[in-house]
Amino acid sequence: MNYIHLLEQVKIYIHDYLSDENQQKYCFHNIQHTLSAVAAAQELVDHYQLSDEDNFIVLCAAYF
Repeated sequence: MNYIHLLEQVKIYIHDYLSDENQQKYCFHNIQHTLSAVAAAQELVDHYQLSDEDNFIVLCAAYF
């Protein structure tokens, strides 16, 4: 499975979803909060040297 491609699709979907004016009503779950959560998850992925599949799971969860 191409996890890199899937993760790119998730990034695009979430960016489009959270950039929509209708979604800006949420206090915490905005694009800045999401990208911060993903950056923190990426640090964990790097530290624990997760497999591609586990990397995808962790980062995808952080986006949502």
